[in-house]
Amino acid sequence: MMMNRLWVFLSFAILLTACNDEIAKSTSAKPSAMGVMNEIVAVADDEDWNTMIGDTFQYYFASAFPIMPQPEPFFDIRHFTLEQIQGESLRQQLRTYVVLCNLNDDESAITRMVRNDLGEERFVKARKDGELKTSVGRDKWARNQIVIYLFGRSEDELVENIKNSFSAVAKRINMHDSEQLNARVYARNINLGLQRELKENYGFNLEIPSDYAFVLSKDNYSWYRKDTKEATLNLVFKRIPYVSKEDLSKEKLKALANEFGQLVDKTDEDNFLRLDDKHLPILDYTRDINGNYTKEIRGIWEMSKDFTGGPYISYLIYNEEAKTLLNVFAFVHAPGAKKRDYIQQVDFLAKKITF
Repeated sequence: MMMNRLWVFLSFAILLTACNDEIAKSTSAKPSAMGVMNEIVAVADDEDWNTMIGDTFQYYFASAFPIMPQPEPFFDIRHFTLEQIQGESLRQQLRTYVVLCNLNDDESAITRMVRNDLGEERFVKARKDGELKTSVGRDKWARNQIVIYLFGRSEDELVENIKNSFSAVAKRINMHDSEQLNARVYARNINLGLQRELKENYGFNLEIPSDYAFVLSKDNYSWYRKDTKEATLNLVFKRIPYVSKEDLSKEKLKALANEFGQLVDKTDEDNFLRLDDKHLPILDYTRDINGNYTKEIRGIWEMSKDFTGGPYISYLIYNEEAKTLLNVFAFVHAPGAKKRDYIQQVDFLAKKITF
């Protein structure tokens, strides 16, 4: 019962709409949803998709993921009409759908579906006062499936709703993807030895996957790495004393990353990792990681001599009780490969840290 209430609260808080259980469907005899994280099926009539409605949706949901050496989208978008989905059973078994609906288009099969899914009372209210703009359904055609409804009473109103809802909808989709992301990160279980080592040396707890291996420990930096066929995922930790608020700054994070960068190439001291803030910006944010005040930067790293690089995220997490800062520098090297999903994996791990 407590978990049900928590789920309802999260859905309400993110999309500012009614409980998604009202659009939940029976899961009996349904197949499991297929597909990969970061993939969205946009359900829209062709006559809507080929207007500002489709253009706006793609502008936001396929916008550039921050920050990559080559542009990669936030989400991979596929468009189907409702008729195309209903006419092919496999298209009904994907994981994530966003339905775009003009509530006043009574001739549209999408409008009729939304009317049925919302229920007559909520549909009439949404069409009358325009206050209800989004809703969430689950398991409509398959188990572990999410359907997000975005609607408006005209093309212009729907376009505005797409713009205004992007951030909340993206978070809701990321939440839905988190189970798959967790499974991908922990495909080979947990390295209990490394977990104990990190707790003893740095005072934090992290269930580090067993496919990460120790690389280097020097100048109070500890470096761990996961190697795959197409990518190397890296986590670097350093604990430093907290002196003042000035320590929690973009400049401090840049300095720590560049300091670690001097240790990367053991064979050539003139070849070092550095942050590229000349050709691309360094974005900085303030976060809360499990109740701990955190400063974050993200951007592109590069090697000084061999023309290689990739995306990184770096955190300074404030441990108030111990009066220390934990620097977590996470970076990816995947030449010739897409990097978005890899940087999400190391980011996911960094955000699991607790003291």
